[in-house]
Amino acid sequence: MIESVEKLMHELSEDLVLEKRVKPGLCRIWTNRVLDLIDQLNEEGVVAEAREVQLEPGLYHTFVRINFGQESYLWDGVGAGGYEPYFGPEDQAPEHLRNSNLDWISRIRDLGDSL
Repeated sequence: MIESVEKLMHELSEDLVLEKRVKPGLCRIWTNRVLDLIDQLNEEGVVAEAREVQLEPGLYHTFVRINFGQESYLWDGVGAGGYEPYFGPEDQAPEHLRNSNLDWISRIRDLGDSL
């Protein structure tokens, strides 16, 4: 059992495949890999989803929202459009990551689970 979201994030960060996807423009690929890794861990009380924000007209960015017990965290491991990567509590997230919407990656993954 993973005791904290920080430990979870650290464990996932050590994935070599994930490390290769930490490049601007690969945010959806990075996010999908993180979701796959979290699914593989099958940790009780850990729920993750892909979230999306519009940074400017025509520029969208995807990152991960992790619910760990009663707490919500955002993990933007790639950064975009001049914004640095972020990991931390959702209520302390940078302004550009707030007011996100569910990304289509999560919608497709949910569909696959129901088939």
